[in-house]
Amino acid sequence: MQKRIEWLDLAKVLTMFFVIFDHLGLRNPNVSSWVYLFHLPTFFLISGVFYKQPQTFVVGLQKDALRLLLPVLIWWLIGMLMWQPFFSLYFHRQEFWNSYMQAVTDFFSGYQMSFGWFMVALFLIKIEMFFLNKQKPYIRYLTALVVMPLGAWFLKYLMDGLLPFYLTNSLAAFPFFFVGHLMSDKIKGLSLKNISAIVIMTICFITTIILLPHVGHVSLNAVEYGNGIGWMYVAGLIGSLMIIMFSYSLKYISKHHVINILGGGTVVLLLFQPPFLYLFKKLYKVLFHIQISGAYFDTISAAVATLLIMMLMYPAIVWINKHIPILNGLTKKVR
Repeated sequence: MQKRIEWLDLAKVLTMFFVIFDHLGLRNPNVSSWVYLFHLPTFFLISGVFYKQPQTFVVGLQKDALRLLLPVLIWWLIGMLMWQPFFSLYFHRQEFWNSYMQAVTDFFSGYQMSFGWFMVALFLIKIEMFFLNKQKPYIRYLTALVVMPLGAWFLKYLMDGLLPFYLTNSLAAFPFFFVGHLMSDKIKGLSLKNISAIVIMTICFITTIILLPHVGHVSLNAVEYGNGIGWMYVAGLIGSLMIIMFSYSLKYISKHHVINILGGGTVVLLLFQPPFLYLFKKLYKVLFHIQISGAYFDTISAAVATLLIMMLMYPAIVWINKHIPILNGLTKKVR
């Protein structure tokens, strides 16, 4: 069994932290836009770091279907039976049935932001990666770093709303996945002094702040990328390096058991958010008598709520890994 790289587990945890953090809804649009620069790019880049070319296309397809598509489908069914009816009744009481059926339609069509879209996109990316790895090096580089992102932009521009964003997002996110795979050995075998990692992280942080006005809210999230897609790639790569350097500089924290479990609980952290997000939003409004709707979390309270949500999900991840590992994209039980 391959030994875990603890600090990369921490990088995964940080990525999931920022995804949940942003999903809570933030009052400050600048903070939200800053998080958008790197949270999903880092998710796809780290996925690329751990990518291994399967022996055959069928073997890879079966493995990825079990680890990516099946958990999404199961969690979607759980959500549709448990919390989606409640959400539709609470938020769309007058149009309950239309709201509920829209959630069904969005999931299968992919034309609107839907449950687990990033996992479906990752599944498609791995299919694309399998065939691209069969090509000569110069074709791989040209296709991954130029053709696919430009293709995503043109599809978005010419056929917006006509193609599932699962497909267009797999093309847009592919360069991050490809760079992660390309740098896999260097990232896994990273050897730096902590002070060097902190300096690089600080430079990356400052750079992302400087780039923020150029990128705005353009991101990999759903269908929002467009004319600023070039800046998105620059900021996304720098932001991913920031997360990696930050995680590496905290190697002594990375060795904690909780970090390892959360780092291996990516699927649960991504797909088991909705009831916790709703609960904390409701609780926040009650405690602080917030009357406005929509984005009302301040930055500090959102960070605290995110940590609490992840800690609440921790025992669920442990139980799932031990008893029903397929819910977390695992094929074997973790004792």
